[in-house]
Amino acid sequence: MSAPYEKPALTPKELVALLRDKGLLIENAERAERYVKNIGYHRLSTYFSPFSSAENFAQNTTFDDILSLYIFDRKLRLLTLDPIQRIEIAVRAEISNHMSLEYGAFWFLDSTLFQDKDEHARFVENAKKCAGKSSKQSSQACRDYHLRYGDHELPPSWILIEELPMGCWSKIFSNLIRKQDKRAIADQFHFSWPDFHGWLHPLSIFRNLLAHHRRFWNCTIPVNPPKLEKYAKDCGPIQGSYKNFVVIMTMLKTFINQTQWPKHLAKILESCPLDIHQHMHFPQGWEDMPFWQTIHHSPPISS
Repeated sequence: MSAPYEKPALTPKELVALLRDKGLLIENAERAERYVKNIGYHRLSTYFSPFSSAENFAQNTTFDDILSLYIFDRKLRLLTLDPIQRIEIAVRAEISNHMSLEYGAFWFLDSTLFQDKDEHARFVENAKKCAGKSSKQSSQACRDYHLRYGDHELPPSWILIEELPMGCWSKIFSNLIRKQDKRAIADQFHFSWPDFHGWLHPLSIFRNLLAHHRRFWNCTIPVNPPKLEKYAKDCGPIQGSYKNFVVIMTMLKTFINQTQWPKHLAKILESCPLDIHQHMHFPQGWEDMPFWQTIHHSPPISS
């Protein structure tokens, strides 16, 4: 039987005192209280682990050590959100482009195009909540469409893709019934169609982590894209949170001709207050490896 939760809420002043009791060196208590109040103790506590063991902080650990790691992570999230957004936009645009040209602007309403009818029905209901005639959260483009046209409950595909998150389109792709449609879409990103959904899934997780401001600098997710080592070559051992950035870069390289993102990433990593090789598993000399230096569009692996 689980125990009841009995910890009381504490004021910022009490929380800073608690940190001091755990051995954290705090030079300016009022400043620390402001950060604890504006960030939240629980959120800040997710950055304690590299500096602590059990209940106490390592000797000579300062509040600024914790804060520096938090600020580094914030900068890293903002930088990483850029390629994630580019990938998301490209993926949903390609799904919409192909399916609309093949089956019309409202292809997503045709249940015969999908394997799991129940999953498709859930997608349609979710789409109605976000972009239907009676939706209160739809964009101006949706509202303009519904004012002008009244023959469909939902707007055409090229408007709808702007309303729904990456996870929805990842599920839509996996639920398509015709292999030729999956192949045509995946080919545009130089993936085999059986592998493509497996690559979209972790990207959806990254997107949610970043959009909800979660700790990202050393997080690992329990999802591995298929054939990672075959799609991502010449980048050294892929482990720890380094894997997240390899997955993002692999996907980004499939539809662009050049990017400055690796250079910006290297610059941000220089500001990490901890050793990125030990804590993030970036290999030595990673930025000079061919994977990060070139854009190479490879043919799909086993379609």
